[in-house]
Amino acid sequence: MRVLSILTTAFAACTTVSAFAIEARDAATVVGDIRTLTTQLNTLQNQLKAFQGGAAGTGAALQIQGTEQTIENTLKKAAQDASNSPNFGNSGSADVANAIVGVERNIYSVLDLLIQKKSAFATAALGFSATGLVLQDLKNLKSQTDAFGANASAKLVPELAKLAPLLLSNIDYHYSVAIDAYSS
Repeated sequence: MRVLSILTTAFAACTTVSAFAIEARDAATVVGDIRTLTTQLNTLQNQLKAFQGGAAGTGAALQIQGTEQTIENTLKKAAQDASNSPNFGNSGSADVANAIVGVERNIYSVLDLLIQKKSAFATAALGFSATGLVLQDLKNLKSQTDAFGANASAKLVPELAKLAPLLLSNIDYHYSVAIDAYSS
């Protein structure tokens, strides 16, 4: 009987600890992720604008790579947060949709700058090409963006969910243009 009491107490303690470990996620969390992403994209834009490539640009290329990794991690977190959120409802759906529309131009700007800086990345790694790494990063970012878009779209109210593919296809198109530029 004492063993059963100990097991019951241990199970209750584990259940309580598990309940506290689960983080509440909702539309506001996802909007916060998008705001973080916007800030990171602005940082990347500034780094890309200043980037000149060449052997002297190796340090800057490493900073750009670090920022890209941070963005990739934020997208993974945003996708997970969206997946773990309940349906957003009318207000939450509007907030998430507006945040996505707001970050769209930042995504386009970064992708355009990456295309413009392709020749600089051709000599970015101690004078050698880093274009293969940029290509892989673009593919990774597209994949993470697609995962986030799918997870967030699934939580939108039907009226906005119908429009999501249009927005996501525009973002995918810009990724495809950048990927094509680094594939040739």
